[in-house]
Amino acid sequence: MRALEFIQVDDPAKEVANFLRFACDELKIGSLPKIEFISDPIQNEHSNSFAAFSPSENKIYLYVKGRHILDIFRSLAHELTHYKQSLENDKELDGSTGSYHENEANAVAGQIMRKFNKKHPELF
Repeated sequence: MRALEFIQVDDPAKEVANFLRFACDELKIGSLPKIEFISDPIQNEHSNSFAAFSPSENKIYLYVKGRHILDIFRSLAHELTHYKQSLENDKELDGSTGSYHENEANAVAGQIMRKFNKKHPELF
C-alpha cells in the first residue's frame, strides 16, 4: 500500500526518515523493526489502536490515513519503545492499559515528541 500518500506534508518519506533517525538516537537503538503503513485502524485483544508492535513478526503496524504527522510520529515513538523493550529481553510485552510496558511507552513517546517538536516547530 502507498500509505505515505495520506501523510499531509510536502515530502512524507523524508519527514518519516528524519523522525526515525531522531527517535532511534533518543532510544539508543541501532536497528529498526519492519514498519508497515496501513490505512485501517488496528483491532486487537487490548483495544482498537492506531499502531501496534508485533514482537513475533518484529514489525510495527502504523495507521496513517487522515492523521496529523505529529500524531503519527507519537504512535511510532510509542511502538519503537515497545521494540526497544523487546530488544532488552522483556519476554512478554504487556500492552494492556496501565501495565508497566504500556506506561513506559506512553511516557517515553511523550518525551521524544517534546524534544522533536522543539527542533521542528514547522510541523505544527
